Amino acid sequence: LQDFGNQGCISASLILKLIKFILFFGLLLTVEARAAGLKWENWSDEQFSKAKKERRLVILDLHAVWCHWCHVMEEKTYGDPKIQAILKSKFITVGVDQDARPDISNRYQDYGWPATIIFNSDAKEIAKLSGYISPEKFQKILETAVAEPNVVQTDDSESETARKVVREIAPLQ
Repeated sequence: LQDFGNQGCISASLILKLIKFILFFGLLLTVEARAAGLKWENWSDEQFSKAKKERRLVILDLHAVWCHWCHVMEEKTYGDPKIQAILKSKFITVGVDQDARPDISNRYQDYGWPATIIFNSDAKEIAKLSGYISPEKFQKILETAVAEPNVVQTDDSESETARKVVREIAPLQ
């Protein structure tokens, strides 16, 4: 065996630095790509105050970095210009990484990933949606929520608007 002295350590060190750079750069690109089309806010009471002041709804995108369908929805649905226009004009967009906020994740874990929850400005849930939603279906959902933002509680604790959203998108499936 040939002795290369410290060269082996330098190579390992350079490889580790390169791996760290690639991971950091990839994460940075993901964050930049997410921020490019829509401004995603952090989950807080301030978002609901802002929504009330601006007469908007709040949409929560609960996603996970390891979730394939979350990335597809981000690219296809949230990347759609029509969806972006509706969200920018009528909604406060809130994005939560379910791994970073287990309190929010636990609240909506039954809906899978991605979970999409639409709230009125009083923080009452209008619709809770599970999984990937195509741009066509999502546009209909958003338009229905905007048209009927009042939550009417029923015996089964579901909102009338949420049921109407389901009725509206059923023919699209």
